[in-house]
Amino acid sequence: MSTGTHHQHHHGHHHHHHQHDHQHQDDPWNGVEYLSKPGVRETAIIQADSVSHALIHAGVPLSSQKELHVLEIGCGGGAVTPHLLSMFCTVHSIDTSLSMLLALPPYPPSHTHALHSLSSSSAAQFKALEPMRSPIPTDQARTQVPPRTEWDIAVTNLVMHHVDDIPSFLRGAIGLLKVDGWLVVTEFGPSELIEGTGTGSDTAPEHHVHDTDENGHGNTVNKPLHHRPAWSIETISKVLLDNGFVDVGAEIRGTLPVFGLDKPPVPCLIAWGRKP
Repeated sequence: MSTGTHHQHHHGHHHHHHQHDHQHQDDPWNGVEYLSKPGVRETAIIQADSVSHALIHAGVPLSSQKELHVLEIGCGGGAVTPHLLSMFCTVHSIDTSLSMLLALPPYPPSHTHALHSLSSSSAAQFKALEPMRSPIPTDQARTQVPPRTEWDIAVTNLVMHHVDDIPSFLRGAIGLLKVDGWLVVTEFGPSELIEGTGTGSDTAPEHHVHDTDENGHGNTVNKPLHHRPAWSIETISKVLLDNGFVDVGAEIRGTLPVFGLDKPPVPCLIAWGRKP
């Protein structure tokens, strides 16, 4: 995984999974500010509904979803979390941003969280059942043993476009799933799918952040403040298949008002894959 690398969009809708190890020392996010941004709450509702929709497509009926234990990867300030809690049995949320986790409101005991950067070593860390940092505003150094070592479902919403090492990230996700468990991904789809926003490239210009050299260093695949273009059905399906998932599916489902309700929306891409 990378160290000390941050990515964010300059369109004002910040996202929340940053693959670095010293999260609390150089955290670029303000969780409370993030949650107040236009479109965040509305986008979260659509994302949660898309997760349920994807699971139904995967063969997991709505009637059984309430019994499932869910790992939320890159929860941010918890915009989607309360919706997941109402849909599933338990939710364990992880994020790499201390500020984001401190913005989580108090939830019922069915919710737990930890400061953790998902990687290919995540499964071993969880299986060791060692306490992980689980900060709350009144005790930022609090630690808790993970509630379990494997989950029925893993969900990651608008996270993968920030991730430098996709194979390590997906190995982390598959390692924390039970056999036959499902990963569900929501992402930005190619914006030319929305009439009037096509730019001849695979995503609108406001999604791009120019490469920035931070003190002359770049120790990751992507330079600081850089993220890859929007995923497509084809590219996200291939990356899930290439990293061990089977029964992979993907579709464009509606749009996300990520810039606020008065700005053009972005296509919502959903994808799912099963751990064999």
